Amino acid sequence: MAKAKASSREDIFMSIKPEHMQNISTGAKNHEYRRYLLPSSVRRIWFYTTAPESRIAHVARVSHGKVPGEVPENGGIGNEDFNAGKKVSKYGYEILDLWRLKEPIRLKMALSEGYLNGAPQKYCWVPPKLLERCLLDDQDHIIPKVSEERPVESTKNNNPEQPEDRSIKRRKEDDLKAPEEHHVESTKKDDLAELEERPIEKTTKEGLNEPKKTSSSTGRKRKISEFFTPSNPTK
Repeated sequence: MAKAKASSREDIFMSIKPEHMQNISTGAKNHEYRRYLLPSSVRRIWFYTTAPESRIAHVARVSHGKVPGEVPENGGIGNEDFNAGKKVSKYGYEILDLWRLKEPIRLKMALSEGYLNGAPQKYCWVPPKLLERCLLDDQDHIIPKVSEERPVESTKNNNPEQPEDRSIKRRKEDDLKAPEEHHVESTKKDDLAELEERPIEKTTKEGLNEPKKTSSSTGRKRKISEFFTPSNPTK
């Protein structure tokens, strides 16, 4: 089992200042902030504490990289400023577990054993031989397992009626209703048009019928002979 863990890329070295390491070890600081996003495979950070200590003394199991707004403001140092976007760091890694090595590894020893080529500038992978020699089950577990990471994400999943989700839902409902509403509206316009056309049509018919009534209602009927001028009798 140790060999399986040693072959995976889940463990990295990372440098940290002594004061920050002290705050993490006491629980005052529960997130480590960095400008960069760690590979998704990373599960543990082996902290190299810089001068004057210059040693590897703590290992932390960490969460995925969180962005502002995902960190709970529970009093941890830097959490509120991070969520407010006041920190230079773009990602926060929650400390879920913390172990203290019973035998800290000095920089000189790390160099001689080939664990490091120098103090980590950003981060570097922990070699399998160190993972095999230094099992975490044998170390001091000073901060036990924290309840699951990603509290903000789980809250979002349990509450589907977020403002944005509701607005999207409303837009979908409006799209479904749209054909029906447009049909009703067009029907109303057709009814109005028909009502407007009817009086005009009636008036037109009456106007056309009036001359017929007038011609048919004039005085006496004239004989056919009255339409011809009688010729003068031959004398």
